[in-house]
Amino acid sequence: VHNNLFYNCSYGVAVTYIYDGNASHPCTGTQVYNNVFYNTGRHISLDKTNVVSRNNIHYRTNSTDVAIYNYGGGSWTISHNCYSSAAAAGAPGTGSSPVIGDPKFVNPSTFDFHLQSNSPCIDKGTNIGIAYDIEGNAIFSGTAPDIGAYEHTTTTGSNHAPTISNQTFSVISNASNGTTIGTVVASDPDAGQTLTYAITAGNTGNAFSIVASTGVLKVNNAAALTASSFALTVKVTDNGTPSMNTSATVTVNVTQANRAPVITDQTFDVLQTASQGSLIGMIQASDPDAGQSLYYTVTSGNSNGIFGLNSGTGALTVLIPEGLTTGPKYLSVRVTDNGSPSLYAEAVITIDVIATNNAPVIEDQIFTSAPYPPVGSTLGIIQASDPDQGQTLTYSIVYGNTFGIFNINSTTGAITVGISYPLYPRNFYMLARVTDNGNPSLYAEAWINIKIQTINNPPIVQNQTFTLLPGSPQGTVVGTIIASDPDPGQRVTFVFESGNSFNIFNLNEMTGEITVNLQGAIYPRNFYMTVRVTDNGIPSASSTAIVCITVLSYTLHNINNIPNQSFVIKMDDPEGTVIGNLEIKDVNAKESLIFVINDEQSESKGFSVDAISGSLIIAEQSALNPGLTTLDINILSKDQHTIVARTKANILVKSTNALGNNQQDITSSSFEAQVYPNPSPDGKFILSLTGNTNDEFVVQIADLSGRILKEPLHTKDNHLEINLTDQPRGTYLIIIQHNGSTRSIKALKN
Repeated sequence: VHNNLFYNCSYGVAVTYIYDGNASHPCTGTQVYNNVFYNTGRHISLDKTNVVSRNNIHYRTNSTDVAIYNYGGGSWTISHNCYSSAAAAGAPGTGSSPVIGDPKFVNPSTFDFHLQSNSPCIDKGTNIGIAYDIEGNAIFSGTAPDIGAYEHTTTTGSNHAPTISNQTFSVISNASNGTTIGTVVASDPDAGQTLTYAITAGNTGNAFSIVASTGVLKVNNAAALTASSFALTVKVTDNGTPSMNTSATVTVNVTQANRAPVITDQTFDVLQTASQGSLIGMIQASDPDAGQSLYYTVTSGNSNGIFGLNSGTGALTVLIPEGLTTGPKYLSVRVTDNGSPSLYAEAVITIDVIATNNAPVIEDQIFTSAPYPPVGSTLGIIQASDPDQGQTLTYSIVYGNTFGIFNINSTTGAITVGISYPLYPRNFYMLARVTDNGNPSLYAEAWINIKIQTINNPPIVQNQTFTLLPGSPQGTVVGTIIASDPDPGQRVTFVFESGNSFNIFNLNEMTGEITVNLQGAIYPRNFYMTVRVTDNGIPSASSTAIVCITVLSYTLHNINNIPNQSFVIKMDDPEGTVIGNLEIKDVNAKESLIFVINDEQSESKGFSVDAISGSLIIAEQSALNPGLTTLDINILSKDQHTIVARTKANILVKSTNALGNNQQDITSSSFEAQVYPNPSPDGKFILSLTGNTNDEFVVQIADLSGRILKEPLHTKDNHLEINLTDQPRGTYLIIIQHNGSTRSIKALKN
């Protein structure tokens, strides 16, 4: 309620409530501004409500007039009012900043309530945001609004004061000097006049400036923008005659600029055995601007996705446990706010992956000793390990070492004798502990059994002799080695230690029985073999003896010399091929004969003979050489083992291809070979080889019968001299082997 005249009235403004039958509903916050009350009984009446009264003139013409009358339950806010006397204020009182006395109206009898120039009400009001008075004149024209409904103005001619109202602007707290905040708006009722603007009050720290000609409001001192609001008094002045001015309150609210979050480098620990989803820690960050939300992201360092980061909470977790290798991991983490514009900060988050300590590994162990070992002697070394590389183990005995009979080296685990005399045959059981130096330290335990045993005596075996008939077939029992052990209950085993070249005999490990393995080697001679007999005592003991096997000589009686017999085979015929059968036309009782190769030719030339049928057989294909091989065959009586006939078997081993001089018998093709001069007048030849000389060539010289004439030559050179000057004229075979391949070349000495 403003800019009203109340005169010659019983009541002015009445503020009350509504009652709906159940409750009262008062009017609240009623504003009564810039009014004139004259010769009125009750200027403002209240009933269970409240009112704000400012810039009003209360003129009392009789003793019953009162500014505010309270029917009951009322409340009020009063300031900057004029009272013709203090009594006119009534029971509520005059409030703050009152004017007491005659307001000096121009002529109240004619109802002219304008203020005289000497009125105490001029410039004594407060700025309440009302721009014009009851006549439309701008409020205020002086330093402050006038009290009453009329703003006092001084005019000469037709000039009027400018018009400006209260206005509000805002500026961000981090605005820089010179930032434009806005333009203060004012006008003048007199057309064509120029207005000038100035800040006259409220500019703390010279925070702001105003362009005098335009009213543009700017930041002048950014450092002073510390308050949340500034109430500036801005005066606008025209250029009329006389010059007139009006002031208004311009409010500048300072809004807080968004500030970046705050985060610092942080370190967390996680065990290498942490499972998926394990919480490593909460990344700590804050924002100086209250109420803002923060969001977390990893910008680098997590290329394998080992770690997870909750964007809303900053919770750091394990995603891939297999990727947790020991040592520090470094993540760059960004925290972003939701301000406008959004801002962020970054920090390095260190995650130390700590190796989890694992307990050592030890198993139950047994050590043995003879009775009464000397003090200090080592009985055994405890074996233990630790799955964590680089850790140190410490050994101790935690149970069973009564009286300190044993000592243990804490560093090596070696158990030694502390007291000797109790160590007679019996068992000792001790609980050993092995402890690592991990964090935390862990240990494992195992039982150690120390067996003090009686002294083991070696077996008893004597030198023994056996006899055997020539040509005895495979499997023939030669005899059984006799041995015994002085320790009851022990078992002995047998083994040939030496003398059984080419495994001519077999020896049963458990029984000591000797049998024939290679029939062709059983011809008259003596075999001397060392046999070792070993018991199963602890520790085991053994003895040796010489076993002699004598193959009886043939008895020569009415020997029949059968003509030589010839056979032909090829180099590539396989093992087991039957070459042919020996003919014995002139020998009686054929069904009672045995065929035997006379010497060790079967071991060197790859042939064997069936003792019963007389069939010649390829026994070892790899031993065949091109040329002629002659075997001496003895024919024996099966019953008396006397030689009744002899013959020779001439076996021609033919290569696949017919060879001329320098033609090569090729069983493989990994190299080339040439011989020159060929033929040679003096028996000196040069062998030229081409192939991989990183591997060795083996060269042999043979006659056409296949007989090897010289020791094998070994070379990696491409050229080799072959010297046959000591051999008679004739044709020879040069046989070359290289990387599993074989070539044969004929060389002719004239």
